[in-house]
Amino acid sequence: MLEETKREYVEEESDVLNHLLSNIECNKSTIMNSGAGSGKTYALIQCLKHVVSKYGNSFKKNNQHVICITYTNVAANEIKERLGNTDIIYVSTIHERLWDIIRPYKKELAKIHLENLNNKINEIEAYLDTNSKFTAYQNLTDEGKQAFVELMLNEANKTTFYDLYDLKAKEFKCSIKESIDINYDMLNNVNNFKSLVNKIYKREKYKKCIKETEDKGIDKFEVTYDARYNTDRLEYFTISHDTLLNYSKVMIEQYDKLKDIIIDTYPYIFVDEYQDTNKKVIEILSSVEERSKNSGRNHSFFVGYFGDSVQNIYNDGVGSEIFELHPSCEIVNKRFNRRSCEEVIKVANAIRKDEIEQVSIYKDCAGGSVEFYYGSNDRINEFISKCKDEFVKQEDDKLHCFMLTNESVANYSGIENIYNTFKNTDYYKKNYEQLTTELLSNDSGKLGAIPSLIYRLIEFWVLIGNDKTPIYSFLDKSMCKELNIEELKEILNGIRNITASNLYELINELCSIYSNNEMSNHQVYSSLIKKLFNIDEISIYSIKHYFCESLFINESEEDDEQVIESINEILNISLDEYTKWYNYINRNDSGKVIYHTYHGTKGLEFENVLIIMGNSFGRKKNYFNVFFSNYSSDLNELNQQTYISARNLLYVSITRAIKNLRILYTDPIDDFEDNLKLIFNDIKKFE
Repeated sequence: MLEETKREYVEEESDVLNHLLSNIECNKSTIMNSGAGSGKTYALIQCLKHVVSKYGNSFKKNNQHVICITYTNVAANEIKERLGNTDIIYVSTIHERLWDIIRPYKKELAKIHLENLNNKINEIEAYLDTNSKFTAYQNLTDEGKQAFVELMLNEANKTTFYDLYDLKAKEFKCSIKESIDINYDMLNNVNNFKSLVNKIYKREKYKKCIKETEDKGIDKFEVTYDARYNTDRLEYFTISHDTLLNYSKVMIEQYDKLKDIIIDTYPYIFVDEYQDTNKKVIEILSSVEERSKNSGRNHSFFVGYFGDSVQNIYNDGVGSEIFELHPSCEIVNKRFNRRSCEEVIKVANAIRKDEIEQVSIYKDCAGGSVEFYYGSNDRINEFISKCKDEFVKQEDDKLHCFMLTNESVANYSGIENIYNTFKNTDYYKKNYEQLTTELLSNDSGKLGAIPSLIYRLIEFWVLIGNDKTPIYSFLDKSMCKELNIEELKEILNGIRNITASNLYELINELCSIYSNNEMSNHQVYSSLIKKLFNIDEISIYSIKHYFCESLFINESEEDDEQVIESINEILNISLDEYTKWYNYINRNDSGKVIYHTYHGTKGLEFENVLIIMGNSFGRKKNYFNVFFSNYSSDLNELNQQTYISARNLLYVSITRAIKNLRILYTDPIDDFEDNLKLIFNDIKKFE
């Protein structure tokens, strides 16, 4: 199916590509805007190949390269595979590429880092001086504050504080009072006291870092970035993804020389899925292009964006704002669809209702099936079963089911305990919108700090459970070279002797190995384990504290016992369930029905799609019904934001379907039934 193309459409599609190539030739930066399944990646690949074919020899001679920026590592690998072998094009995520650009300028980078440290110190001090949690501290005189800080910075007292940290509130209060002469008012609320002291310790680390830099000289310090860890450790000159973006923007916009270097080194920059790109990146590229035009150096520079503004479904994605942020770009639209049957395309066009009205490029594009049903929540399982019976008939057949909530996906995928424990933490209660990305993302690089740590541990667990896993999967190749065969075998056997049934037992085993100085090749084991955890101290206590500090930032004293219980719940979840979660992240699902979050389907396509839908989306009440209710109406500013967000997510979800699409709406549709018919033509009650 969907094989023979229409000649006139192929010619028109070719004209679009030629237009893109022409813009490349005359260095006219361009935004290619096209709908789902339009072949954006193909067009991008052809543009990249054209540049290499025409300018490759010149690039090699002048040590120049082409940059291709992708949103995920998965996308980067796909483009690399389709491009084939080339050392001219650098394909990577934006973070990897920006780091390569700014990393050589160590002194300038260190200066920006020191400015950030000073800003963080000021933020902490303002927080301590104004937050109502710290009234007892604020009531002290300046001398009293200084005396308290010095008291808690005493190494013996510091050790005592951490040793007692996990005690319940009443026990902590009594124990620390016996050990340290602390003003009793400071202990009225134990968790506020802990938060206060932790802030003081953090500030002291930053101050110490600055002092060491001043004493030893800025040249002795180097900022580092590691894509595996999504956490800042500023006191160690280590930065995370977001901080890297901030530093890059400051450096590139501040130094014209750096802009010139980018122009000279990377005369062609392409951005895949521009709508998901952070606003800061677009601002960087716009400033570089402006420099190329106004510097008087007459050096060519081209930026090409490929994507679809209506497929912007992430909060930090630039979406349609790109047209304002990079106004010098020419917009090139493409209307063809190479993915879906005409029945799916028709619905997708009705949803987006803009200048891009797609048509299938194929002659025989009919044969698909789109059906919209309405029913109730208690019929979901029955509806899934009906669709499974309809579409899953052969061994390779799959039904891909998109669920309304993360909780539903977790429950149906067998990872409900993981989801529920994280959902109920202080951090994710306050940052619920990040839960999908930071816990259930199919790109491990986007996981949050604690999920990322657990992911590394489970990946390690999965690898050691496979007899065919080579030793260099655990150890750096350089370290392997320093050991003989017998030593490597001993280390491998030692690793594979680890036994555990839950996360706590796995961590405890690793901590025991780490602390066992009498083991042969202990340094190798400790280096491996240190790399896995990436925290200062490797012990059950320190890891629990790291979990607590990351997930329960502002807990109240009344919740003290609940915090300890929640951390223990995370640690006591079975490794079997964590392995299911690991497989979910890596799309290793083996069942006949595969469950997805709406966001998790971005960039994918499936023969058979089932979408469970209702008024609300997660914690967003009146979400999809705002879109359907206002489908033919003018909107106020507030509803317009929800309308666009719901439209984009609905469009992305619908357009994952190649042939068969089923929707079950589980809330009343009386208020927008007529609008539903405008989109889906026919609607049915599930009975």
